[in-house]
Amino acid sequence: MQSLTSQEIRQRRSDFWTSKAHAHLPEASLIADKESTALFNVAGMQPLIPYLAGKPHPLGNQLFNIQKCVRTVDIDEVGDSSHLTFFEMMGNWSLGAYFKEEAIQWSYEFLVEKLNFDPRKLAVTVFEGNEDAPRDEIAFAAWKKAGIPEERISFLNAKNNWWSPGPVGPCGPDTEIFYRVGESEFPPAGSNVATDEDNWLEIWNNVFMEFYMKSEEDASEEIKKKINTLTEQIIGQAIDIHKKYKTSLTEKQIQNLLYDKLKALGYKVEKEKSIPIVENGKFYGNRYIDIVVNDAIFIELKNTSNEEQIKKGFRQTRNYLELGNGVAGLLLNFAFDKLLINRFNHFEGNAYQKLLQTSKISKLPHPNVDTGMGLERMCKVLQHKDSVYETDLFAPFLQTLEQATELKYADHQRKFRIIADHLRTAFMLINDGLTPSNVGAGYVLRMIIRRGYYNLFLLRKMMKPELEHFIDQAFVAFKGLRDFNEVMIKKVLLHEIAQFEKTIHNGEKILTELLEKLTAQGEKTLGGDQIFMLYDTYGFPLEITKELAADRGVALDLAGYEKALEAAKEKSRQGSKAMFQKAADWSKYLEGIPATEFVGYEQLEFADAKLLKEIDTEEGQKVLIFDKTPFYPEMGGQNGDAGVIELDDGRRLEIVNVQKVAGVILHFVG
Repeated sequence: MQSLTSQEIRQRRSDFWTSKAHAHLPEASLIADKESTALFNVAGMQPLIPYLAGKPHPLGNQLFNIQKCVRTVDIDEVGDSSHLTFFEMMGNWSLGAYFKEEAIQWSYEFLVEKLNFDPRKLAVTVFEGNEDAPRDEIAFAAWKKAGIPEERISFLNAKNNWWSPGPVGPCGPDTEIFYRVGESEFPPAGSNVATDEDNWLEIWNNVFMEFYMKSEEDASEEIKKKINTLTEQIIGQAIDIHKKYKTSLTEKQIQNLLYDKLKALGYKVEKEKSIPIVENGKFYGNRYIDIVVNDAIFIELKNTSNEEQIKKGFRQTRNYLELGNGVAGLLLNFAFDKLLINRFNHFEGNAYQKLLQTSKISKLPHPNVDTGMGLERMCKVLQHKDSVYETDLFAPFLQTLEQATELKYADHQRKFRIIADHLRTAFMLINDGLTPSNVGAGYVLRMIIRRGYYNLFLLRKMMKPELEHFIDQAFVAFKGLRDFNEVMIKKVLLHEIAQFEKTIHNGEKILTELLEKLTAQGEKTLGGDQIFMLYDTYGFPLEITKELAADRGVALDLAGYEKALEAAKEKSRQGSKAMFQKAADWSKYLEGIPATEFVGYEQLEFADAKLLKEIDTEEGQKVLIFDKTPFYPEMGGQNGDAGVIELDDGRRLEIVNVQKVAGVILHFVG
C-alpha cells in the first residue's frame, strides 16, 4: 500500500467528496456552544445535531469536513501509542439525501480506489438487531455488493454497532470498517472482527441515523398524554351509552355495546381477557377482565348501587392491573343518574416500563448518514507506523523536542508523547479563545498546560528565553494545523507556566518530603488526606501527584482523597451558610489598614496584589485583605464575587464571598 502524507490524505479526501457533490462545511470552534452540555466539540457531528434531527442546513443535504475535536476522558492514557486529547475527525454527512447503500459503496470506493487499501485486508461489522431496531440486512447486502466477502462481515450487538451522542438525540445502527494488522499479511480463513478482534484495527465508522432517542421524562410525558387521550375517548363512549340507556342495561349488554363502539374507533379491544392464577407452578384457574383496550387500559364494568359490590369493584380493578400488568384502569358504574368514573394508574408496572422503553425511540423525519474517520489513525496506517506519534503530524515536533532537551524520543516515549499532545491541544484551545481558569473548560486547559509542562520540566528545566524559543519552534513544527495567533498563545502559555512554577516549587518540595518519609517507614501508599492537603492547600494538581508518585513506585489512596474532597465540599457548603450570620467587630481588625483599590474593571488577575493582612476572627472566619483586588464586594443588591486565590507561599484558597467595610475589601475564605 502506497504511503501518503497527512496533506495528501486531506487533499484526496476533499477531491473525492467534492466529486460526489458534497459541500465543504467550515469547521466549528473547539469550544462547545453554550447550549451544549459538553465543554468541547468532541465529535465531528456535534455541531450538526440540530440538522441531523431534521432542521434544514443552509449548505444543503450533502456535507463533508475535517472537524478538530478535544476529548479528555482518557487523558490518563495519553502517552501510549494511540490516545490523544486533540484530534481531527474526517466526516461526511447525508441529511436525508442518500442512505446505507450509497454510503457503503462510496466508503469502499474511497478506501480501495483513492487510498489504495487492499480489499483482501478489509473487514466490517454491522448491527445484529435488538428491541429498538432490526438486524441490519441492508448494510450486510450493501457490503457484499461492494466487494467484502460474507466471512469478513460480522453481526455485532448494540454495544459495538449502535451509536448515539448521549442519552438524548439522533441515533441508529452503524457499520465499522477494519484493516488487518495481524502478523500474517492476509487474514486466514474465518478471521473477522467477531472471531479475531485483536488482529483488526478500526479505521472508519458509518452511522445510519434513523431514530431519535427522547429523554425518559419526555417519553413518559408523551405516554401519559396518549393514555389520557385514550381514557377520555373510552369515557366519552361510556357516557354516550349511559345517556341513551340510563340504568336499564345489564353489565353484559354494556360490555357488548362499549366493545363494539371502541372497535369501530379502530382500537385493539378484547372482552373477558383471562388472567391465569398460578402458584408454585400449579394452575388455579382464571380471572377475567371485562374489556382491555390496546393491551394497556383495563375496564371493569358495574351496574350496582350495592356498597359492598362497589368496594369490590375498586379492589378488582387494582388487582387486575397488578396481576394482568396493565398501565391504567377504569371502573365504570352505570347504576346512578350520573356515570360513576374512577381511574387507576399503574405506572410502576412492567407494562408501563416496557411502553416507556419503546416510546423513547422514534423514527426521524428522514434518515441520515454520519461518518467518522480519524486523521491521526489513518496517517498511522497509511504511513506504516506503530504509533500516531510517529506520523508526519508529530514527527517534526518530536525532533524539535529532542533538540531542546538533548534527549532521545526512544528513551522517553511517554513523556515526549504527553508533551506533544498537550502542547498541540493547548495551542488549539487558546487559539480558539480559551484561557486557563479554575472552572469548566478553562480548568481543563489549565490541567493540560500544567501536565504537559511538568513532563517537560522533568526532562529539562528551561529558563524563560529557552522556553520562548522552544514554543516558537513548536509553532513551526505544528504548522498547517491552523493559522496560529502566536503572540496571544505564547503570552497565555508563559503566564500560566510562571504561575505553575510557583506551585511546582512548593508542592514538589512537600510531596518529596512525604514520599521520602513513606519510603523510610517502609510504606508504599500515600494517604488520601495527604493527597488532598497538597491539592487543597498548595494547589498541587492530583494529576501531577500521580505522575511523581508513579515515578517513585508509590501508590495513592484515591478513595481516601475523594472522601476528603467531598468532606471539604460539604464543610464549605455548611460553612458558607453560617458564616455571614455571625457579626464581627471589624474595627479591632482594620486599624491602620488603607482603603482597598478595586481593579476588577481593568483586570482579573492577582499577579501584583500585595497581601496586607490575614485575619482569623473570634467568630471563626478567615479573611484576607489586599492592597488591591479584582473581586467585586457585596453591595447595591449584587452578591460578592467568589473564586480561588493562589498566594505567593503556594497556598490556594477558595474565596466564598467579598464584603466592603470602611473602604476595605474583605475576602472571606471558605
